[in-house]
Amino acid sequence: MNRLHGNHYLNRTIKQHKRISEKDSEYNKNTEGGRNVKKEVPSVPIWEKMNLTIAEAAAYSNIGENKIRELISDARCTFVLHLGNRTLIKRKEFEKYIGRTLEI
Repeated sequence: MNRLHGNHYLNRTIKQHKRISEKDSEYNKNTEGGRNVKKEVPSVPIWEKMNLTIAEAAAYSNIGENKIRELISDARCTFVLHLGNRTLIKRKEFEKYIGRTLEI
């Protein structure tokens, strides 16, 4: 394949990609009065959340992520919530567990 042909193919592919991504972005736009508006995701403080990620639970409790993973791997763990591929920590149950446990 000569260089010219290769560049032409590359340029055409880039243009097609731009058209597809423009369509996707138009499809996903939130418009208000003809202008784009970003959706704001509400920020909830950790101490008000019902469920925490493992990283949030580690920051909240000052217990390492690996230790939390070790705790939730136990079948008797009451503060773990499996949501598809996600693993969440039930904050109130986690607090109760920490409150009644003397050593981890």
